[in-house]
Amino acid sequence: MLLLLGLIYLLLAYSALRQQSKSHWLWATAVFAIGLLWKQTMLALAFVPLIASYVVSRPTSSGFRWLLLIAPLLALGAVAAGAFLLSPNMFAALSVGGKYAIHARMVARFALAVALSTPLVWLSTTWIVAAAEPVVQEEKVAWAVATCFGVLPLNFAAAAKVGGGPNNMAFLLYGAYFLVLLCLPQFLRLLTSEVVPLVKRYVLGAALTGGLVVTTLTILDPPTTVKLNRTFGDAGRAEILRIVKELPGTVVCPQDPTIPLFAKGYAGVSVANERDRRVWQWPFPKVLREIREADYVVTWGTPGTWRLWGFEEAWEELQRLHYTRVPESGLASSEYVVWQKPKSATPEPARQ
Repeated sequence: MLLLLGLIYLLLAYSALRQQSKSHWLWATAVFAIGLLWKQTMLALAFVPLIASYVVSRPTSSGFRWLLLIAPLLALGAVAAGAFLLSPNMFAALSVGGKYAIHARMVARFALAVALSTPLVWLSTTWIVAAAEPVVQEEKVAWAVATCFGVLPLNFAAAAKVGGGPNNMAFLLYGAYFLVLLCLPQFLRLLTSEVVPLVKRYVLGAALTGGLVVTTLTILDPPTTVKLNRTFGDAGRAEILRIVKELPGTVVCPQDPTIPLFAKGYAGVSVANERDRRVWQWPFPKVLREIREADYVVTWGTPGTWRLWGFEEAWEELQRLHYTRVPESGLASSEYVVWQKPKSATPEPARQ
């Protein structure tokens, strides 16, 4: 849905810029505001039309450029103010991203991953820069380039945040591969031309084939150092299910209630649901109550990593209550941890 809203925004912005139409730009700004409510990543597209106004050959007045700059900022302010006044829960969801750090190491990893997995984009970019054909001057190319440059900083920043992921780079990748599609007719024309020397056609064909193979392999099975997908849990899930099934008493895992559900048939509290219910404000009484009443608590991740996202305060509560880590050789290479309640502990009342 976000990609659809982003596409509609860019189409309306294109129409507005082409006709210098304030009414079309007003509609584009409204779609932009709706996209912000859907997902904050929409913000990455905010200034693409402004950048496009400098890239396209069509002249744009300075007054209209000011409108392209100010309107997205006003929409952002209106969405934030409206959410704050009308729905604190939505405002918390919109602003929670600012609570998590951007890791330079993850920015570098995502940059390397994108560089390695997009050879067709590099080939197409080189082709566009080197070609002296009309494709270089097409507005389609100008808008694709503006989209890539406009979304690149925020897309990489969002992907590299704690809890971020490759879906945050969707606008960048779609814009980049649009360049590939624009160049495809040129590639096919050269490959099938009998005028072009056979060696050149073979070289281009080999480059396109190699690029397609590399793109496919890096998407399906990327190297671990540049892996783009992040799923909850790790390879120790089967082992933790076996361990929990054999443990006596009540076992809970607010981070992933499916673990005690599958292992012991117990449907517990979800910390994600409680975060929404409590407007992201700790403490979460139901989570605390479940932890204090349980005989064992399963966690995944360590403080300071995205794996413990949403459960940091509860992890500290386990330390405060003197829960002890249960050594499990089967979890040596996993980040799952089983915590046991102290023998003499009695349940404390949950703090409101």
